[in-house]
Amino acid sequence: MASIMEGGQRLRGVIKSTTPAEPLLSVITVVYNGATHIERAIKSVLNQDYVNIEYIVVDGGSSDGTVEKIQVHDDKIDYWVSRPDKGIYDAMNKGIAFSKGELIGFLNSDDYYEPGSIKQVIAAYLNTSVRGIYFGNSYVLQEDLNLRYISAGKASLWRGLGFKHQAMFVHRDIHDQIGMYSTDYKIASDFDFVLNAALKGVKLVHIDKNLVNYSNMGVSGVNQIATL
Repeated sequence: MASIMEGGQRLRGVIKSTTPAEPLLSVITVVYNGATHIERAIKSVLNQDYVNIEYIVVDGGSSDGTVEKIQVHDDKIDYWVSRPDKGIYDAMNKGIAFSKGELIGFLNSDDYYEPGSIKQVIAAYLNTSVRGIYFGNSYVLQEDLNLRYISAGKASLWRGLGFKHQAMFVHRDIHDQIGMYSTDYKIASDFDFVLNAALKGVKLVHIDKNLVNYSNMGVSGVNQIATL
């Protein structure tokens, strides 16, 4: 049986909770052999100016030094675990099960948040009080061509997810209602989840801010047709 490693503040008894004034927001990073960029992603979460963030990292049993980079930030990450999984959506579902936030977002290991992004999400949530799906705009990084451009988020779902999953934050009640991400898909379960939620009347709230830097060289970025 493969060994399981884990760490973070939670194992030392530090448990964060939500309050009316400062709702707890969970950020989950799912990673497998992502040592090249994982520290950039981690720092973009830890350097946010919103205080009530729960950060969880779910590693799929990396062997390239990813775990060592996670361990450097053990005293600031709320919980991290490294163990084999059955793919990205299985790992994401594990992250949701570990989380305690009112809102839940995912940040891939090769992506990173803009400064102040989480505070903007929280402001939108407090202003609207909608228990739905919040999404923003993204900067798309085409790093092989040294390009960075804006991708505006759209609620339209007729030809696929109209916004980047990394710029999406889901209220916990939606997972209670809809469930988690289907493991039947390799790269399109986020679209399946949002579509099912929309068909059941879940509200989609657009935050007209650039929240995240999304690397277009990831799994879904290089398989765009397959995600439609």
